[in-house]
Amino acid sequence: MLSLSRFPLTYLARLAVGLCIFSGTAAAGEFCALSVSISTHDGRPARLTPVLLMDSSGKRVFDEQADGSELRICDFGFGPHKLVIGYGFCYPVTISNIVLRPGRPIHLAVRLNECPADVWRGSCSAYFRVRNSKGQPLDRVRVTSDGNPTPIMTDQFGRVEVFVLKGKPSVITFSRTGYSALQLSLTCPSAEEIDREIVLTPDER
Repeated sequence: MLSLSRFPLTYLARLAVGLCIFSGTAAAGEFCALSVSISTHDGRPARLTPVLLMDSSGKRVFDEQADGSELRICDFGFGPHKLVIGYGFCYPVTISNIVLRPGRPIHLAVRLNECPADVWRGSCSAYFRVRNSKGQPLDRVRVTSDGNPTPIMTDQFGRVEVFVLKGKPSVITFSRTGYSALQLSLTCPSAEEIDREIVLTPDER
């Protein structure tokens, strides 16, 4: 049996420090800075929710649409950051002073606010699936509309949801690098759900 009493205290101290560094490094490989659970106002799992993370200068360091109700942002820079969930919706949720601390993951539970009834009655929910000419889904397609010039992105399945105000035509633009942009004019005669498939063709220029 190996007796620790045979080693000088300085050696044991260095060994302890080394073990701490090793264990910290191993833990760092599994560390994810921020995870968020998103639910609707009535507690159901949310879907297709735009999420934005900005640093203290206002620079966007994360800008994606959460496919489901769980979102992970595992790394971002120094200093306080601001998280905006549901931007483009009627009442987005903003959380400030999010700071990355190694070994201290942040877990947030966010419940989206309920839009007033008149907002929902005054718009249509347009649900799109964007594909290429071969039928493959296209992610990272920028989608803008007259009512919301801030772009939102399709997810890995090519899905995106846009709200169209009732009573007047709205032009929705789909664009992605390497593809010709496509514009679609939609009219919302009454509050309803609209489902459309969009096909983008390669840009031959």
